[in-house]
Amino acid sequence: MDTRLTSPRTCLLLVLTLLAIPAIPSRSVAERPDRIVLSRGEDAATTMAVAWRGGGSGVQIAPALPGPDLKDGAISVEAESEDIETDSGTWEYHSAVFTDLKPETTYAYRVGSGIHWSPWTHFTTAAAGAKPFSFIYLGDLQNGVRSHCRRVVHAAYREAPDAAFMLQAGDLVNRGNEDDHWDGWFESCGWLVHGLPLVPVLGNHETHVVTVNDKKHYNQTPPLWKGLFALPDNGPEGLEDTAYWFDYQGVRFVVLNSNHERDKQAAWLDDVLAGRGDKWSIVSMHHPVYPSAVKRGTGKGRVRDAFQPVFDRRGVDLVLQGHDHSYMRTGLMRHDPEIDEHHVATESDTGTVYVNSVVGSKQYDVATAPFKRRTGQNLQLYQVIHIDGDALHYRAYTADGNVYDEFKLEKQRDGTNRLIEQRHGIGENLQPGN
Repeated sequence: MDTRLTSPRTCLLLVLTLLAIPAIPSRSVAERPDRIVLSRGEDAATTMAVAWRGGGSGVQIAPALPGPDLKDGAISVEAESEDIETDSGTWEYHSAVFTDLKPETTYAYRVGSGIHWSPWTHFTTAAAGAKPFSFIYLGDLQNGVRSHCRRVVHAAYREAPDAAFMLQAGDLVNRGNEDDHWDGWFESCGWLVHGLPLVPVLGNHETHVVTVNDKKHYNQTPPLWKGLFALPDNGPEGLEDTAYWFDYQGVRFVVLNSNHERDKQAAWLDDVLAGRGDKWSIVSMHHPVYPSAVKRGTGKGRVRDAFQPVFDRRGVDLVLQGHDHSYMRTGLMRHDPEIDEHHVATESDTGTVYVNSVVGSKQYDVATAPFKRRTGQNLQLYQVIHIDGDALHYRAYTADGNVYDEFKLEKQRDGTNRLIEQRHGIGENLQPGN
Protein backbone atom coordinates (compact mmCIF):
# COMPACT_ATOMS: atom_id res chain seq x y z
CA MET A 1 0.00 0.00 0.00
CA ASP A 2 1.18 3.49 -0.84
CA THR A 3 1.61 5.14 2.58
CA ARG A 4 1.35 8.56 0.98
CA LEU A 5 -2.40 7.98 0.55
CA THR A 6 -2.94 7.48 4.29
CA SER A 7 -0.49 9.98 5.76
CA PRO A 8 -1.85 12.63 8.15
CA ARG A 9 -0.89 15.39 5.72
CA THR A 10 -2.75 13.73 2.83
CA CYS A 11 -5.86 13.14 4.94
CA LEU A 12 -5.84 16.78 6.09
CA LEU A 13 -5.55 18.04 2.52
CA LEU A 14 -8.40 15.74 1.44
CA VAL A 15 -10.68 17.04 4.20
CA LEU A 16 -9.87 20.66 3.36
CA THR A 17 -10.55 19.98 -0.32
CA LEU A 18 -13.95 18.44 0.43
CA LEU A 19 -14.88 21.34 2.68
CA ALA A 20 -14.05 23.75 -0.13
CA ILE A 21 -16.52 22.09 -2.52
CA PRO A 22 -19.68 24.22 -2.62
CA ALA A 23 -22.91 22.64 -1.38
CA ILE A 24 -25.21 21.20 -4.04
CA PRO A 25 -27.95 23.75 -4.64
CA SER A 26 -31.53 22.77 -3.84
CA ARG A 27 -32.64 24.06 -7.23
CA SER A 28 -32.50 21.31 -9.84
CA VAL A 29 -31.28 22.32 -13.27
CA ALA A 30 -32.08 20.63 -16.58
CA GLU A 31 -29.51 21.73 -19.14
CA ARG A 32 -31.67 20.55 -22.00
CA PRO A 33 -35.35 21.44 -22.24
CA ASP A 34 -37.66 18.54 -21.49
CA ARG A 35 -41.33 17.91 -20.65
CA ILE A 36 -42.39 19.91 -23.69
CA VAL A 37 -46.18 20.09 -24.09
CA LEU A 38 -48.04 21.93 -26.83
CA SER A 39 -51.55 23.28 -26.10
CA ARG A 40 -54.31 24.91 -28.16
CA GLY A 41 -55.04 28.57 -27.52
CA GLU A 42 -58.51 30.07 -27.09
CA ASP A 43 -58.62 30.89 -30.80
CA ALA A 44 -57.03 27.83 -32.35
CA ALA A 45 -56.73 29.57 -35.73
CA THR A 46 -54.36 32.26 -34.50
CA THR A 47 -52.77 31.07 -31.22
CA MET A 48 -50.80 28.16 -29.80
CA ALA A 49 -49.06 27.69 -26.45
CA VAL A 50 -46.17 25.62 -25.17
CA ALA A 51 -44.79 24.72 -21.73
CA TRP A 52 -41.51 23.04 -20.84
CA ARG A 53 -38.99 22.41 -18.07
CA GLY A 54 -35.38 23.62 -17.87
CA GLY A 55 -33.04 24.35 -20.73
CA GLY A 56 -33.53 28.11 -20.70
CA SER A 57 -36.43 30.36 -21.60
CA GLY A 58 -35.70 30.93 -25.27
CA VAL A 59 -38.52 30.36 -27.78
CA GLN A 60 -38.30 30.61 -31.54
CA ILE A 61 -40.97 30.16 -34.19
CA ALA A 62 -40.78 30.22 -37.98
CA PRO A 63 -42.95 29.29 -40.94
CA ALA A 64 -42.26 25.68 -41.88
CA LEU A 65 -39.80 25.35 -44.75
CA PRO A 66 -38.80 22.48 -47.03
CA GLY A 67 -35.16 22.89 -45.97
CA PRO A 68 -33.15 23.31 -42.75
CA ASP A 69 -32.79 27.10 -42.73
CA LEU A 70 -35.52 27.61 -40.16
CA LYS A 71 -33.57 29.83 -37.79
CA ASP A 72 -32.92 32.40 -40.53
CA GLY A 73 -36.60 33.36 -40.59
CA ALA A 74 -37.37 32.66 -36.94
CA ILE A 75 -38.64 35.23 -34.50
CA SER A 76 -38.21 35.07 -30.73
CA VAL A 77 -41.19 34.95 -28.38
CA GLU A 78 -41.14 36.07 -24.77
CA ALA A 79 -41.61 33.30 -22.20
CA GLU A 80 -42.73 33.35 -18.59
CA SER A 81 -40.68 31.38 -16.05
CA GLU A 82 -41.42 30.07 -12.60
CA ASP A 83 -39.57 27.95 -10.04
CA ILE A 84 -41.77 25.07 -8.88
CA GLU A 85 -40.92 23.00 -5.84
CA THR A 86 -41.50 19.26 -6.21
CA ASP A 87 -40.58 16.14 -4.30
CA SER A 88 -37.51 15.78 -6.56
CA GLY A 89 -36.29 19.37 -6.09
CA THR A 90 -37.12 22.83 -7.34
CA TRP A 91 -37.31 23.09 -11.11
CA GLU A 92 -37.64 25.99 -13.49
CA TYR A 93 -40.69 25.76 -15.75
CA HIS A 94 -41.37 28.01 -18.73
CA SER A 95 -44.36 28.80 -20.93
CA ALA A 96 -45.01 30.90 -24.00
CA VAL A 97 -47.98 31.78 -26.18
CA PHE A 98 -47.68 32.19 -29.95
CA THR A 99 -50.12 34.86 -31.14
CA ASP A 100 -51.10 36.54 -34.42
CA LEU A 101 -50.58 33.31 -36.33
CA LYS A 102 -52.11 32.66 -39.74
CA PRO A 103 -54.99 30.16 -39.98
CA GLU A 104 -54.31 26.80 -41.62
CA THR A 105 -50.58 27.38 -41.54
CA THR A 106 -47.80 25.03 -40.49
CA TYR A 107 -45.10 26.48 -38.23
CA ALA A 108 -41.88 25.14 -36.74
CA TYR A 109 -40.86 26.00 -33.18
CA ARG A 110 -38.16 25.17 -30.67
CA VAL A 111 -37.43 26.01 -27.02
CA GLY A 112 -34.22 26.24 -25.01
CA SER A 113 -31.13 28.43 -25.23
CA GLY A 114 -27.46 28.48 -26.21
CA ILE A 115 -26.47 25.09 -27.59
CA HIS A 116 -29.32 23.30 -25.80
CA TRP A 117 -32.34 23.69 -28.02
CA SER A 118 -35.16 21.25 -28.49
CA PRO A 119 -35.62 19.80 -31.99
CA TRP A 120 -37.60 21.92 -34.40
CA THR A 121 -41.17 20.61 -34.30
CA HIS A 122 -44.19 21.38 -36.46
CA PHE A 123 -47.73 22.37 -35.56
CA THR A 124 -50.59 23.58 -37.73
CA THR A 125 -53.15 26.23 -36.85
CA ALA A 126 -56.87 25.65 -37.28
CA ALA A 127 -59.02 27.02 -40.06
CA ALA A 128 -60.77 30.31 -39.31
CA GLY A 129 -64.22 28.75 -39.72
CA ALA A 130 -65.96 25.38 -39.71
CA LYS A 131 -64.07 22.62 -41.47
CA PRO A 132 -63.88 18.81 -41.01
CA PHE A 133 -61.40 17.50 -38.41
CA SER A 134 -60.75 14.65 -36.01
CA PHE A 135 -59.43 14.48 -32.45
CA ILE A 136 -58.38 11.76 -30.00
CA TYR A 137 -60.09 11.24 -26.65
CA LEU A 138 -58.58 9.13 -23.85
CA GLY A 139 -59.92 8.22 -20.42
CA ASP A 140 -57.77 7.66 -17.31
CA LEU A 141 -54.18 6.55 -17.81
CA GLN A 142 -53.31 6.74 -14.09
CA ASN A 143 -52.13 3.14 -13.46
CA GLY A 144 -49.63 1.15 -15.47
CA VAL A 145 -48.71 4.36 -17.26
CA ARG A 146 -45.20 3.19 -18.09
CA SER A 147 -46.01 -0.45 -18.76
CA HIS A 148 -49.50 -0.45 -20.33
CA CYS A 149 -50.45 2.96 -21.68
CA ARG A 150 -47.84 3.73 -24.32
CA ARG A 151 -49.19 1.10 -26.70
CA VAL A 152 -52.68 2.64 -26.50
CA VAL A 153 -51.35 6.13 -27.21
CA HIS A 154 -49.38 4.74 -30.16
CA ALA A 155 -52.46 2.95 -31.49
CA ALA A 156 -54.57 6.10 -31.23
CA TYR A 157 -52.02 8.12 -33.16
CA ARG A 158 -51.72 5.44 -35.85
CA GLU A 159 -55.49 5.49 -36.24
CA ALA A 160 -55.68 9.31 -36.42
CA PRO A 161 -52.27 10.69 -37.50
CA ASP A 162 -53.90 13.96 -38.61
CA ALA A 163 -55.74 14.51 -35.32
CA ALA A 164 -56.10 18.16 -34.33
CA PHE A 165 -55.32 17.41 -30.67
CA MET A 166 -55.49 14.76 -27.97
CA LEU A 167 -57.89 15.16 -25.05
CA GLN A 168 -57.19 13.29 -21.80
CA ALA A 169 -60.15 13.28 -19.39
CA GLY A 170 -58.32 13.44 -16.06
CA ASP A 171 -56.18 11.18 -13.85
CA LEU A 172 -53.29 11.36 -16.27
CA VAL A 173 -51.18 10.03 -13.39
CA ASN A 174 -51.82 8.37 -10.04
CA ARG A 175 -50.11 10.99 -7.85
CA GLY A 176 -50.04 14.43 -9.40
CA ASN A 177 -47.66 15.88 -6.80
CA GLU A 178 -44.91 13.30 -7.43
CA ASP A 179 -42.40 13.92 -10.18
CA ASP A 180 -41.73 10.26 -10.88
CA HIS A 181 -45.35 9.72 -11.87
CA TRP A 182 -45.09 12.52 -14.42
CA ASP A 183 -41.83 11.00 -15.68
CA GLY A 184 -43.87 7.89 -16.47
CA TRP A 185 -46.52 9.94 -18.26
CA PHE A 186 -43.91 11.64 -20.41
CA GLU A 187 -42.41 8.27 -21.27
CA SER A 188 -45.81 7.24 -22.63
CA CYS A 189 -47.02 10.54 -24.12
CA GLY A 190 -44.11 12.99 -24.33
CA TRP A 191 -42.99 11.88 -27.77
CA LEU A 192 -46.42 12.86 -29.09
CA VAL A 193 -47.45 16.03 -27.20
CA HIS A 194 -44.34 17.90 -28.35
CA GLY A 195 -46.11 18.28 -31.69
CA LEU A 196 -49.73 17.22 -31.12
CA PRO A 197 -51.53 19.69 -28.83
CA LEU A 198 -52.82 18.27 -25.56
CA VAL A 199 -56.15 19.16 -23.95
CA PRO A 200 -55.74 18.01 -20.32
CA VAL A 201 -58.57 17.67 -17.78
CA LEU A 202 -57.85 17.85 -14.05
CA GLY A 203 -58.76 14.61 -12.28
CA ASN A 204 -58.88 13.84 -8.59
CA HIS A 205 -55.48 12.13 -8.76
CA GLU A 206 -53.83 15.29 -10.05
CA THR A 207 -54.90 17.05 -6.87
CA HIS A 208 -52.99 16.77 -3.63
CA VAL A 209 -53.91 16.62 0.04
CA VAL A 210 -53.86 19.77 2.13
CA THR A 211 -54.88 20.13 5.77
CA VAL A 212 -57.04 23.07 6.84
CA ASN A 213 -58.30 23.29 10.42
CA ASP A 214 -57.22 19.70 11.04
CA LYS A 215 -59.32 18.48 8.10
CA LYS A 216 -57.91 16.95 4.93
CA HIS A 217 -58.98 18.39 1.61
CA TYR A 218 -58.27 16.93 -1.82
CA ASN A 219 -59.48 19.75 -4.01
CA GLN A 220 -56.39 21.88 -4.46
CA THR A 221 -54.66 22.26 -7.80
CA PRO A 222 -51.14 20.83 -7.58
CA PRO A 223 -48.35 23.32 -8.33
CA LEU A 224 -47.04 21.04 -11.05
CA TRP A 225 -50.22 21.34 -13.11
CA LYS A 226 -49.61 25.01 -13.88
CA GLY A 227 -46.00 24.36 -14.76
CA LEU A 228 -46.70 21.40 -17.01
CA PHE A 229 -49.45 22.92 -19.16
CA ALA A 230 -49.91 26.35 -20.77
CA LEU A 231 -53.71 26.49 -21.01
CA PRO A 232 -56.15 29.21 -22.11
CA ASP A 233 -56.51 31.77 -19.33
CA ASN A 234 -60.27 32.22 -19.69
CA GLY A 235 -61.76 30.20 -16.83
CA PRO A 236 -63.68 31.45 -13.80
CA GLU A 237 -61.67 33.36 -11.22
CA GLY A 238 -59.41 31.06 -9.22
CA LEU A 239 -59.88 28.17 -11.66
CA GLU A 240 -58.15 29.61 -14.73
CA ASP A 241 -55.69 26.71 -14.96
CA THR A 242 -58.27 23.94 -14.62
CA ALA A 243 -61.42 25.22 -16.35
CA TYR A 244 -61.12 26.74 -19.82
CA TRP A 245 -62.55 26.76 -23.32
CA PHE A 246 -61.40 27.06 -26.92
CA ASP A 247 -62.93 27.03 -30.39
CA TYR A 248 -61.82 24.70 -33.13
CA GLN A 249 -63.28 24.76 -36.66
CA GLY A 250 -66.94 25.13 -35.75
CA VAL A 251 -66.88 23.42 -32.34
CA ARG A 252 -66.72 24.99 -28.89
CA PHE A 253 -64.79 22.80 -26.45
CA VAL A 254 -65.14 23.38 -22.71
CA VAL A 255 -63.06 21.71 -19.99
CA LEU A 256 -64.45 21.64 -16.44
CA ASN A 257 -62.83 20.97 -13.07
CA SER A 258 -65.35 18.57 -11.53
CA ASN A 259 -63.39 18.32 -8.27
CA HIS A 260 -64.78 21.46 -6.68
CA GLU A 261 -66.58 24.81 -7.06
CA ARG A 262 -69.06 23.21 -9.44
CA ASP A 263 -71.84 25.78 -8.98
CA LYS A 264 -69.40 28.58 -9.77
CA GLN A 265 -68.33 26.78 -12.92
CA ALA A 266 -71.92 26.03 -13.92
CA ALA A 267 -72.71 29.76 -14.04
CA TRP A 268 -69.52 30.40 -16.02
CA LEU A 269 -70.31 27.50 -18.38
CA ASP A 270 -73.78 28.92 -19.02
CA ASP A 271 -72.19 32.20 -20.13
CA VAL A 272 -69.53 30.47 -22.25
CA LEU A 273 -72.17 28.49 -24.16
CA ALA A 274 -74.76 31.26 -24.45
CA GLY A 275 -75.09 32.85 -27.86
CA ARG A 276 -72.21 30.89 -29.36
CA GLY A 277 -72.10 30.66 -33.13
CA ASP A 278 -70.61 27.16 -33.22
CA LYS A 279 -72.79 24.34 -34.52
CA TRP A 280 -71.37 21.81 -32.03
CA SER A 281 -70.37 21.96 -28.36
CA ILE A 282 -68.37 19.31 -26.52
CA VAL A 283 -67.58 19.28 -22.80
CA SER A 284 -65.02 17.21 -20.94
CA MET A 285 -64.67 16.67 -17.21
CA HIS A 286 -63.30 13.92 -15.03
CA HIS A 287 -66.22 12.78 -12.85
CA PRO A 288 -69.10 11.24 -14.82
CA VAL A 289 -72.70 12.39 -14.85
CA TYR A 290 -73.75 8.74 -15.20
CA PRO A 291 -71.26 6.42 -13.48
CA SER A 292 -70.31 3.20 -15.21
CA ALA A 293 -68.63 1.23 -12.41
CA VAL A 294 -70.56 -1.02 -10.02
CA LYS A 295 -68.64 0.42 -7.07
CA ARG A 296 -69.86 3.95 -7.88
CA GLY A 297 -73.58 3.09 -7.64
CA THR A 298 -75.62 5.83 -9.30
CA GLY A 299 -72.90 8.28 -8.37
CA LYS A 300 -72.92 11.54 -6.49
CA GLY A 301 -75.60 13.84 -7.80
CA ARG A 302 -73.53 16.96 -7.13
CA VAL A 303 -71.79 16.76 -10.50
CA ARG A 304 -74.98 15.81 -12.33
CA ASP A 305 -77.18 18.43 -10.65
CA ALA A 306 -74.63 21.22 -11.09
CA PHE A 307 -73.78 20.76 -14.75
CA GLN A 308 -76.45 18.74 -16.55
CA PRO A 309 -79.19 21.42 -16.45
CA VAL A 310 -76.72 23.73 -18.23
CA PHE A 311 -75.92 21.01 -20.77
CA ASP A 312 -79.65 20.67 -21.46
CA ARG A 313 -80.32 24.41 -21.65
CA ARG A 314 -77.39 25.12 -23.97
CA GLY A 315 -77.67 22.01 -26.14
CA VAL A 316 -74.33 20.35 -25.37
CA ASP A 317 -73.88 17.50 -27.82
CA LEU A 318 -71.29 15.24 -26.18
CA VAL A 319 -69.67 14.94 -22.74
CA LEU A 320 -66.36 13.04 -22.45
CA GLN A 321 -65.40 11.71 -18.99
CA GLY A 322 -63.21 9.29 -17.05
CA HIS A 323 -62.85 8.28 -13.39
CA ASP A 324 -64.78 4.97 -13.43
CA HIS A 325 -62.15 2.68 -15.03
CA SER A 326 -64.68 1.00 -17.32
CA TYR A 327 -66.52 1.87 -20.53
CA MET A 328 -70.02 3.27 -20.84
CA ARG A 329 -71.89 5.24 -23.48
CA THR A 330 -75.45 6.48 -23.14
CA GLY A 331 -78.20 7.36 -25.53
CA LEU A 332 -79.59 10.90 -25.59
CA MET A 333 -80.08 12.00 -21.97
CA ARG A 334 -81.61 14.95 -20.13
CA HIS A 335 -81.50 15.93 -16.47
CA ASP A 336 -83.79 14.04 -14.09
CA PRO A 337 -83.72 15.38 -10.52
CA GLU A 338 -85.37 12.18 -9.23
CA ILE A 339 -82.34 9.98 -9.92
CA ASP A 340 -80.88 8.57 -6.71
CA GLU A 341 -79.84 5.15 -5.47
CA HIS A 342 -83.41 3.89 -6.03
CA HIS A 343 -83.99 5.24 -9.52
CA VAL A 344 -82.55 4.48 -12.94
CA ALA A 345 -82.14 7.17 -15.57
CA THR A 346 -84.24 7.02 -18.72
CA GLU A 347 -83.43 8.12 -22.25
CA SER A 348 -84.89 11.13 -24.02
CA ASP A 349 -85.73 12.03 -27.60
CA THR A 350 -83.28 14.91 -27.33
CA GLY A 351 -80.32 15.64 -25.15
CA THR A 352 -76.65 14.82 -24.68
CA VAL A 353 -74.58 11.68 -25.18
CA TYR A 354 -72.27 10.82 -22.23
CA VAL A 355 -69.17 8.64 -22.45
CA ASN A 356 -66.82 7.19 -19.81
CA SER A 357 -63.62 5.50 -20.92
CA VAL A 358 -60.28 4.21 -19.60
CA VAL A 359 -56.73 3.60 -20.87
CA GLY A 360 -54.77 2.37 -17.84
CA SER A 361 -54.42 -1.01 -16.18
CA LYS A 362 -56.76 -0.30 -13.23
CA GLN A 363 -60.13 -1.72 -14.26
CA TYR A 364 -63.49 -1.79 -12.46
CA ASP A 365 -66.53 -3.99 -13.02
CA VAL A 366 -69.12 -2.18 -15.09
CA ALA A 367 -72.76 -1.61 -14.16
CA THR A 368 -75.28 -2.17 -16.94
CA ALA A 369 -78.59 -0.34 -17.37
CA PRO A 370 -81.10 0.07 -20.23
CA PHE A 371 -80.03 3.66 -20.95
CA LYS A 372 -76.39 2.57 -21.28
CA ARG A 373 -76.21 1.75 -24.97
CA ARG A 374 -72.76 0.18 -24.74
CA THR A 375 -70.68 -0.94 -21.74
CA GLY A 376 -67.44 -2.85 -21.22
CA GLN A 377 -64.88 -3.81 -18.64
CA ASN A 378 -61.32 -5.13 -18.56
CA LEU A 379 -60.62 -3.09 -21.69
CA GLN A 380 -58.04 -0.50 -22.65
CA LEU A 381 -59.63 1.89 -25.11
CA TYR A 382 -59.01 4.96 -27.22
CA GLN A 383 -61.53 7.05 -29.12
CA VAL A 384 -61.40 9.00 -32.38
CA ILE A 385 -64.11 11.59 -33.02
CA HIS A 386 -64.61 13.14 -36.47
CA ILE A 387 -66.79 16.20 -37.13
CA ASP A 388 -67.88 17.18 -40.61
CA GLY A 389 -70.65 19.73 -41.09
CA ASP A 390 -73.90 18.34 -39.66
CA ALA A 391 -72.38 14.99 -38.67
CA LEU A 392 -70.35 13.84 -35.66
CA HIS A 393 -68.86 10.35 -36.05
CA TYR A 394 -67.58 8.59 -32.92
CA ARG A 395 -65.52 5.39 -32.76
CA ALA A 396 -64.07 3.65 -29.68
CA TYR A 397 -61.27 1.16 -30.30
CA THR A 398 -59.74 -1.53 -28.13
CA ALA A 399 -55.98 -1.41 -27.57
CA ASP A 400 -55.48 -4.01 -30.32
CA GLY A 401 -57.33 -1.91 -32.86
CA ASN A 402 -60.87 -3.37 -32.99
CA VAL A 403 -63.89 -1.06 -33.15
CA TYR A 404 -65.73 -1.53 -29.85
CA ASP A 405 -68.40 1.17 -30.10
CA GLU A 406 -69.57 3.43 -32.91
CA PHE A 407 -72.35 5.95 -33.44
CA LYS A 408 -73.21 9.09 -35.37
CA LEU A 409 -74.96 12.28 -34.36
CA GLU A 410 -76.79 14.11 -37.14
CA LYS A 411 -77.63 17.75 -36.46
CA GLN A 412 -81.27 18.55 -37.26
CA ARG A 413 -82.67 21.89 -38.38
CA ASP A 414 -83.99 22.64 -34.88
CA GLY A 415 -80.50 22.14 -33.40
CA THR A 416 -81.25 18.77 -31.80
CA ASN A 417 -79.42 15.59 -32.73
CA ARG A 418 -80.48 12.30 -34.26
CA LEU A 419 -78.51 9.42 -32.73
CA ILE A 420 -77.67 6.67 -35.20
CA GLU A 421 -76.20 3.45 -33.81
CA GLN A 422 -73.51 1.82 -35.90
CA ARG A 423 -72.60 -1.85 -36.07
CA HIS A 424 -70.08 -2.76 -33.39
CA GLY A 425 -66.90 -4.49 -34.48
CA ILE A 426 -66.84 -6.98 -31.59
CA GLY A 427 -69.22 -8.23 -28.91
CA GLU A 428 -69.74 -6.47 -25.61
CA ASN A 429 -67.01 -7.45 -23.15
CA LEU A 430 -68.36 -7.94 -19.64
CA GLN A 431 -65.75 -10.45 -18.49
CA PRO A 432 -63.96 -9.49 -15.25
CA GLY A 433 -60.22 -8.97 -15.24
CA ASN A 434 -57.68 -11.00 -13.33
